[in-house]
Amino acid sequence: MTALKHRAPYRGTIPLTETNWQAVQTRDARADAKLRYGVRTMGVACRPSCPSRRPNRENVDLFATIEEAIALGYRACKRCRPGETA
Repeated sequence: MTALKHRAPYRGTIPLTETNWQAVQTRDARADAKLRYGVRTMGVACRPSCPSRRPNRENVDLFATIEEAIALGYRACKRCRPGETA
C-alpha cells in the first residue's frame, strides 16, 4: 500500500507555464527580471538563475516580485539574494 502525497494548491501570482518552468530548470538569467520562484518544501524564494539545487515542479510557486513571495511566507534565498538588484 502506498501513501498518497498531499499536494498543496498552487499559490503563485504567475502561471507555471512550460516556458517559465524551463527558465527555472535551465537557470536562465534573462528571466531574473520578470520572475522569482518559491520552493514550498524549503520555504525559500529564489531568482531563476540561482545556483541552488533545482526544485521539483510540484513544489514550485512563481511570483513577479520577491515581496509577493514574502507575503505568502517565503524567505529570500541567501545565495542569490532575490530582493537585491543585479
